[in-house]
Amino acid sequence: RPDMKTVLLEPVRDKTDAVRIAAHLRAIRALQPDIFHANLRIPWACQYGMLSATLTRGTRILAVEHAPVPAANATQRRLRRWLTSHVDVHIAHSETAAREIEELSELPRSTLRVVHPGVVDGPLEPIARPLPGPTVGSIGRLVHEKGFDVLIEALARLPDVSGLVVGVGPERGALENLAREKGLEDRVVFTGW
Repeated sequence: RPDMKTVLLEPVRDKTDAVRIAAHLRAIRALQPDIFHANLRIPWACQYGMLSATLTRGTRILAVEHAPVPAANATQRRLRRWLTSHVDVHIAHSETAAREIEELSELPRSTLRVVHPGVVDGPLEPIARPLPGPTVGSIGRLVHEKGFDVLIEALARLPDVSGLVVGVGPERGALENLAREKGLEDRVVFTGW
């Protein structure tokens, strides 16, 4: 939409970075969002954005958790519990992740709701086995944090195993280059979407 605003803020270095923490608070208060959506790749991500949303009247917080990672220290756990008490909707993508995040964050059981990731509803075409022998298949967005490079490195050590990578994303070219560098162009197939 043409009326949408985008605001880019410098990342907060640490809890003593009062200038950038204050900038986050000013930005959230200026935007006055109805909903602040925190997409937490690790439980400790976005803590200053969530703090700013907590201190902005009328803003509801939706936090989506991705990875169960333990806190570095007791202060981090306490801040996490306090911020979580101000989250209106707290989501994880699996029952296992939800329970592990609750345990690591010392949160009451069932604090996190589970919403399974969805896929486009429509006809699916089976993918024919592209190569003979054992094949490792992997599906996902081709981005660094998904670790497809690790799959390719592992396949380089398994001479009789092929790989099938299903998905699209900005890392596809780099992954194809890595497969070529490792001499796997005949054993790793990138199917796209």
